[in-house]
Amino acid sequence: DKALAELSKAIALKPDSADAYEHMGVAYSYKGAYEKAIASFEKALGFEDSRVSVYNELAEVYMHSRNKDLAIMNFKKALSLDPYHSSARNNLGVILAERGLTRNAIEEFEKVRQFDPTHTESAFNLARAYALSGKTDKAIRQYQELIKLNPDFLEAHYNLGVLYLNLLHK
Repeated sequence: DKALAELSKAIALKPDSADAYEHMGVAYSYKGAYEKAIASFEKALGFEDSRVSVYNELAEVYMHSRNKDLAIMNFKKALSLDPYHSSARNNLGVILAERGLTRNAIEEFEKVRQFDPTHTESAFNLARAYALSGKTDKAIRQYQELIKLNPDFLEAHYNLGVLYLNLLHK
């Protein structure tokens, strides 16, 4: 609430501050007040419509509020402005995977891995997508690479163990 109070003061002092509206949107998002977050992000874009971070944040709010179509649209807008935005590309892949478009999701995760090889979230999502699509060998290799990046990644160890277990039952 202190953050929102101070951001409101900043907006009162500079009503066209895209920064203040963006951060207000983030604050509302943290509180789960998605409609207010969306309104704040849209206001920020009204002042500065080329802010990749705002499109990405807006898309994440739409993801959490279960409006996947608008999430996809905003992730794509962010990527049209910055094709190397790891978070936007990874999250787009997550939605595509949820929709059963695993091949498309894999393409998005692989792109992130190409330009941001230390992005652990995309590595994890890529391994899961490989496993879901029956590409067990690729999934195993991806989990192994991920564990090298982050040896304490519990879910990676667990999922790798399950893959090995499944190989025993074949």
